[in-house]
Amino acid sequence: MAGKVRGTWAALSVNPGSGAWVICHAYPGKAPILAVHGAPVSVSITPAGREEGPVTAADVDFARQLVTAAQTYLDEMQRLHAPTDGAGTAGPERAA
Repeated sequence: MAGKVRGTWAALSVNPGSGAWVICHAYPGKAPILAVHGAPVSVSITPAGREEGPVTAADVDFARQLVTAAQTYLDEMQRLHAPTDGAGTAGPERAA
């Protein structure tokens, strides 16, 4: 994590099961809320001061970082889920 953390902070590890889901709640005139649900835990991400003011450049930068990290997460999950050729590298899918 870059920079100095200010205010309240918590760390949470979520290992989503097959029933987990993610949704973004968008509202006219207010910042959105990104929600990750995986029983028994739900996590919401929204900018600090969501009710008091406009979205800032820092909020947009964080959202970009979130998208980049999520894309990397997806890429790695797909790579690790891909069938292997026996040598531990992804190979063409084999018929069963």
